[in-house]
Amino acid sequence: MDDSIVPGTVLRLSFSFLQGGPKNKFCVLACLEPKPRLLLISTEPSQLKRDNPQLWACQVIVDAANHSSFLKYDSHIDCTDPYGFVPEELEKQLANDSSRVVGTLSNKVLRAVRIAIQNSPTIPQKQIQWMLDALPNL
Repeated sequence: MDDSIVPGTVLRLSFSFLQGGPKNKFCVLACLEPKPRLLLISTEPSQLKRDNPQLWACQVIVDAANHSSFLKYDSHIDCTDPYGFVPEELEKQLANDSSRVVGTLSNKVLRAVRIAIQNSPTIPQKQIQWMLDALPNL
C-alpha cells in the first residue's frame, strides 16, 4: 500500500455491506494495525444519533470550506461505529483506483476526532486504543 495512506487520510471506498447494497462513501482511515478501522463521513447522521446526546457528541463536523478537495457540504464523521475492512480489499480498491485517496483532515478536525473516539460509549476500549495509537496526535 502507498506510504502516503496513513491514519487520518480521507478515502472514498466502496462498501458492499451497507444497507442498500454497495455504495461509495467517504471515510477516514483510523488505523491499519492490527486491523483496518474506518470512520464513515455522512452529510446527515442518523436520527438515532441525533436524538441520543452521547452518540451526538461523537459526531465530528467536517467543514466543507477547509476540506473542499473532497466535500461540497459540511458533513459529520461518525466516531461511534468504526467499520472493519479486510486488508486485502482495502489494498485492492486503492491499487485499482488512485482517485480513492481524496485528502486529509485539518488538524482541528483530527483533534476533534481523537477526542470523540476517546469518549465514544460504543467502541470497545481495545479498538479505541488502536485508533488513538495510530491517528496523529496534534
